Amino acid sequence: RLLEAAESDPDEQIGNLDILAPEERSSMVTDWQSVSEKIPHASLPEQFEKQAALRPDAIAVVYEDQALSYAELNERANRLARFL
Repeated sequence: RLLEAAESDPDEQIGNLDILAPEERSSMVTDWQSVSEKIPHASLPEQFEKQAALRPDAIAVVYEDQALSYAELNERANRLARFL
C-alpha cells in the first residue's frame, strides 16, 4: 500500500501517505480505544531493561540462524549507546 500510495502521489512526503485500508483505520480508531489494559508509564528502553532483568536468558531476537537473549541484546545495545 505504501508503494502504491507513493506511486499515485510522488510529490507527497512519505510520512503523509495513507497506508491503512478504511476498515483498518476504523478498527484502530474504535476497537483499539476500548482496550482496558493500562499502558505503562515507562519508555521503551525502560521496558526493555525491565524485561532483560526479569528474563535474561529468554530469546529476545532471532535473525536467520542467530538468536540473542535479552541479556545479550541489552549488553550490545548499552555498548552501542555508550559508543554513540
